[in-house]
Amino acid sequence: MPYAVRFPFDKIVANTMRPGDIFKLDDKYYEIRSYEHRNKGRGTASAKFQVIELMTQKQIPDMSFVVDKKLDRPVIEKLNCTVMYVDADGKHLVVADENYDEVHIPIQLCAGAEKYCEAGTPVGVLKCEDDFVKLQFPSQVLSAVRKGGK
Repeated sequence: MPYAVRFPFDKIVANTMRPGDIFKLDDKYYEIRSYEHRNKGRGTASAKFQVIELMTQKQIPDMSFVVDKKLDRPVIEKLNCTVMYVDADGKHLVVADENYDEVHIPIQLCAGAEKYCEAGTPVGVLKCEDDFVKLQFPSQVLSAVRKGGK
């Protein structure tokens, strides 16, 4: 009996994407912050997004696609992890997964939140195959990041 092959990405049409959705374009992961449907008279309709590039946390205020453009939406796996430490060279946040295996996450994905994480802090790790896509920190860490950044 043939087995099913699972692809790491689903194809999705641009005009069906909504805020909070994540997509991959040119080997970078983006999260949609806002969506606007535009129709220019008799011209082709377009979907305008405000997005954030997840690895660098860079906000992109205007990313537009033709409404029927197909984008790659990653099949995301969520790991519930616990912060252990920031490694000595300061380039990775080291967390323990459910099996207590060490997972090394690039520090730029933390966007400054690593300064407010203590050992034992729970963190959600979103990944697609071997790529780390996004980290989900507890609300007290996020509020400390907002207060510390002002």
